[in-house]
Amino acid sequence: MTQHEEKIGERHRLLLRTLHRVGRHSSLEQVYVHRLGQEMGLNTVGLEDDRAELVKLARELEEAGYVRGSAGGYAFYKESKREPAQPENMKDAYGYYALTDEGKRNIQEEENQG
Repeated sequence: MTQHEEKIGERHRLLLRTLHRVGRHSSLEQVYVHRLGQEMGLNTVGLEDDRAELVKLARELEEAGYVRGSAGGYAFYKESKREPAQPENMKDAYGYYALTDEGKRNIQEEENQG
């Protein structure tokens, strides 16, 4: 087991499995960020905590080399009464997520074991 695999918890695995299941029906194998959240049972549109959870999980999987984000679509926005809505930061401004080749291998290995 690699160092990255030791840090991957069940919520991480759920994100990987959801990306695999939903993404394989897309021509680019990408999943819109809010669709991903919805499929995971998160309300990323309405609840800041759910958005934060999804971003944290995706960022950790991206650092492990299993997920990649890409711009496009609607991103996460932080609302402020004094300023117009702006992306919380560029890292969180991904509109889509997809599995990397390493992420696909990880899911396929899991499927073969189960």
